[in-house]
Parts: sequence; structure tokens; C-alpha cells
Amino acid sequence: MKKKIVSGLLTACIICTASCAEAEAANFVESANDNFVQNENIQTYGDDIIKKYRTHNGKRQYRHWNKTRHCWVEPYWIDL
Repeated sequence: MKKKIVSGLLTACIICTASCAEAEAANFVESANDNFVQNENIQTYGDDIIKKYRTHNGKRQYRHWNKTRHCWVEPYWIDL
């Protein structure tokens, strides 16, 4: 008889713990969604990359320049 009571109490504790954890996880998801909605007006932009041209030793060449970061994209000039 005591084993059944102890077993019942343990089962009740396990069920209660599982339901509390599930409710806590649901609250976490809701708060994460609320934060997402608040940050809705954030806009991200890609880098602005343009081609630069030159004539070197009679050959026309180009290279990509990153206007956002003010640096070359590749380390060398490319022949046309």
C-alpha cells in the first residue's frame, strides 16, 4: 500500500514538473516573439561594391572597391 502511495506521489511530482517546464518554455517563446516585434524597424543593408578601372601596361583592368568599408574586395587587378 505504501509503495502505491509513494509511486502516485512521484508520478504527480513528475507530471507537475513537466507541465511547469512546458509553461516556462511557452513564456520564453512569447517573450522572444515580443522582442522580435519591437525590433521590427531595424533594417540591414549589404555592402556597396563598385568596379574601378585602370589601364596598366596597355591592358585594361578592373578591381572591386567596397564603398561601405573603404577597402578593396580582392587583392589584385583583373585583366579585361
